[in-house]
Amino acid sequence: MKAFMLRAVLQQAALAVVVCGIGGGVARAQAPAERADLERLRDSLGTATDSVSLKRLEAATIEVAKRDRDNPLIHLRLGFVAYRLGEVAKSKPHYDDAAGEFEWASDLKPDWPYPWYGLGLAELAQGENSAIAIENLRQQLGLDYLTKAARASSRGSRSRCSRSGSPRRRRRG
Repeated sequence: MKAFMLRAVLQQAALAVVVCGIGGGVARAQAPAERADLERLRDSLGTATDSVSLKRLEAATIEVAKRDRDNPLIHLRLGFVAYRLGEVAKSKPHYDDAAGEFEWASDLKPDWPYPWYGLGLAELAQGENSAIAIENLRQQLGLDYLTKAARASSRGSRSRCSRSGSPRRRRRG
């Protein structure tokens, strides 16, 4: 029960990040119309309980993806369809397929939020460690330690440059 509640909280938090753009404009990288289309698809899939019709939709979308392999929206659609198939059939291989499609979309558009959201959902459904999902969410928000360190280093470099006008060069003597 505790794991189920944690999963539900993580899903809601990740969705808030994607939809609301929490964390420095994460959701602004995708066009609003594209986000709306994905949300409608995800919502419509949430009511689907027939695995046969979901498999037909998946097959038709795969045919489209074969002709347009570099379209991240198609891979996101395939990811959400595979994820729903995993829910309906209670089948881990479908979650694996979903994770693969979300990862493909994230490779094509790393600044889009939905591939990362979907990948987190798929990893949770696959039984991945909740700590990994939380760390991925922190990374998307820019709250992980490496991002914080990079920002601090950048601020330090900028302040050194602004004090001296330019970075100092060492003279060879």
